[in-house]
Amino acid sequence: MAVKKGPNARGGLVWKTHAFYKMSQTRQRNAAKNTKLIREVDETLKRAAALDPARAAAASTATVTKL
Repeated sequence: MAVKKGPNARGGLVWKTHAFYKMSQTRQRNAAKNTKLIREVDETLKRAAALDPARAAAASTATVTKL
């Protein structure tokens, strides 16, 4: 559940009205970092699949089971 933050608060959600909010810059940056990391992992798995399909299949299933 989102917590209403004041205009000078750090992080969190910044409320414009009671119904609409925008993401703070901190959350936007963190989301961008997480997306970048996920894309890098996906690219690495695709490269591994191109090199050795059997090993890449085992690695991708191991990654999914750990998550």
